[in-house]
Amino acid sequence: MNRQTEMSELGLGRKRRIDIWSNFTYDNKDNKSVCKPCGVKIAGKNTTNLKRHLQTAHPEVHTKIQKMSDDHGPGGNKASDATSTTQQQAISDFLRSSKYKTESKEQQTKEQAIARWIGWTGLPLTTIEDEDFVLMMGMIDGRLTVPKKTKISNLIKTLYECCTLS
Repeated sequence: MNRQTEMSELGLGRKRRIDIWSNFTYDNKDNKSVCKPCGVKIAGKNTTNLKRHLQTAHPEVHTKIQKMSDDHGPGGNKASDATSTTQQQAISDFLRSSKYKTESKEQQTKEQAIARWIGWTGLPLTTIEDEDFVLMMGMIDGRLTVPKKTKISNLIKTLYECCTLS
């Protein structure tokens, strides 16, 4: 068995493009691909463009190629792909649905920490609405809902009042 066949059976390497090219011919002179079903000429031989043409002009052919690719192409293990997709979806759903409740101790503790940080460093309140800050907080704790600047402003006022009264 040659290396190409081994890689194909393992689902590695480039995807098969023979299915797409069975619907086109290539004209070297014009540098154009010609669609066999309708005769339309497409510049170059980029398979993505050819696939897009089939998808828009010949959806039934495109669907057939997709099905063949799913059934027989590299990595075309439908059972493991379906299981993997299902698992990924379940994990994604869980992470999305498992945010801290607004009144939870975890959420409030982290909001207090953010307010203390903003208050002590003198950073502008808009810092917490910055896209990169929100992204960073999501990476640190995906369950945290980053509070709005009005909430942080109120928490800073409360912290200030507590500090001045003490």
